[in-house]
Amino acid sequence: MLWELPAAALHGNTRRSRLLMQLTLRFPLSVVVPRMSSKAHSSNNIAHARRTVQQLRIEASIERIKVSKASADLMNYCSEHARNDPLLMGIPASDNPFKDKKPCTIL
Repeated sequence: MLWELPAAALHGNTRRSRLLMQLTLRFPLSVVVPRMSSKAHSSNNIAHARRTVQQLRIEASIERIKVSKASADLMNYCSEHARNDPLLMGIPASDNPFKDKKPCTIL
């Protein structure tokens, strides 16, 4: 891994120079992210805003219903399908795939 000191860190004995030298020695240059130019930053903001607007349009087009109606529909669905729910009604012994069909006859 290559390490490189910026030229400013080599000149002067100021606190900033020493701090810059310590940081540069601790972190490789591949970790340091350069600042974006204002043009790149602006285009990034525009792209982000477009994605946000697109997502908001998708969410606005979703049909909404009131919570009271949704809960009533859910309760009706549960009561209509309760007889088919094995957790509520149990599994008949004849249909239970986990029940042994025959007892063990080794003994």
